[in-house]
Amino acid sequence: MASAIKVRLPQLSWDTLAAHTYQALLPGMKEPLRVAVSGDVFDDHSDSHTLFSYGGAFLNRTLADSLGNTDPQPGPGVCWLDSRGSCPAIVINTTDGLKRPETLSDLRACLRRVAEPMDAPEAELDRVV
Repeated sequence: MASAIKVRLPQLSWDTLAAHTYQALLPGMKEPLRVAVSGDVFDDHSDSHTLFSYGGAFLNRTLADSLGNTDPQPGPGVCWLDSRGSCPAIVINTTDGLKRPETLSDLRACLRRVAEPMDAPEAELDRVV
C-alpha cells in the first residue's frame, strides 16, 4: 500500500518486501531497515523487523527528519505535525475533512483520501514537507 501513498518524505526510501513489510532507509543510515506496519507481522519477526508505530525509534526519527528546518514552512499542505502535547499527533486534510489518526490503520485510511493542499488549519501545526 505504501506505493499508493501520495504523501511521503522525499528522502525516505520505502519499498514493499511483503504484506505489511517494507524496506526503509533515511539519509545517513548505513543499511535499510526491515519495517513492519502490522503488530502481527512484528510479533512473528521481532528479531529482524522494526515496528513502525508511535513511540518507536524509527517513526520518531522519521517525524523529526520531516520537520527539517524548524522555522515555519509557508504554503499549503496536506499533512501537519501537532507537537503541543506529550505525544506528537498527525493532522491530515482528507476528502472527509481534517482527521487526526490515532492508529496506523487510521493513518493509512487517511492517506488514501488525501484532499487538495490547503493552509494550516491551526497556526501551531508544522507542515510536513
